[in-house]
Amino acid sequence: MEISKIKAVAELRKELFLAKEVRDRLYEAFQNEHIKEFESVTTIGAELANAESAVRAEAIEEYKLCPSNKTPGPGITIKIFDILEYEPGKALTWAIEHKVALKLDTPTFEKIAKVSPLDFVGIGQEPRCQIATDLSKALEDL
Repeated sequence: MEISKIKAVAELRKELFLAKEVRDRLYEAFQNEHIKEFESVTTIGAELANAESAVRAEAIEEYKLCPSNKTPGPGITIKIFDILEYEPGKALTWAIEHKVALKLDTPTFEKIAKVSPLDFVGIGQEPRCQIATDLSKALEDL
């Protein structure tokens, strides 16, 4: 084996380590210099999450009052998703008997239960609210 190749790897590893140290110092300095901007992203992100949650909750409440209205506001859509309702213990017993989904592998079990009805699994529906990614289009004419 050529020692020069091994030395080249060792040298490149050293250079990479030093380059990463420089990059990390520069990034830390940048973050410190722009701490207000970084904090602003975190704060606004939390405010947005709260505002979206409030809009979703209100939209679901409006949908519950009037199930035919699946667009309670501009850019707001109610979609209905099937959800399986079952006792995990009964599901595990079934899984053991059928030698599948023995962990209980919930996603696998639910896929099977959707296409092959089981007496201990009910299928309910759950409305979920989606907010358009680009609300400017939905709000254009308002």
